[in-house]
Amino acid sequence: MMWELVCWRKAGFTPSVPQTLPLFEKANSASTDQLPALPPDRKRELLRREFAVLGFLCDRHPMEFLTFEDETGIVETTFFPQG
Repeated sequence: MMWELVCWRKAGFTPSVPQTLPLFEKANSASTDQLPALPPDRKRELLRREFAVLGFLCDRHPMEFLTFEDETGIVETTFFPQG
C-alpha cells in the first residue's frame, strides 16, 4: 500500500480531506435558538413511567442492595421489605 501512495504522490495526486465541523465547537450560524423550557412533569405521570419501566414504584418499595464476595465470586442481592 505504501508503494501506491508513493506512486500517487509522484503523479501529483493529493488526497482530498473532507471539510467537517469540529465535534465540540458551535457551528457558525446566525441563529442561536434556545430550546424552550418544558413544564415539570406531574407526579402521577412520573409514577406511571417509573412503573412502566421497572414494574414497581421505587419510592413505595424501599430496597437495600448488598454485595457478597469470596474467593469463588461475587453475588449481588436486593433485599425487599416484607409487604
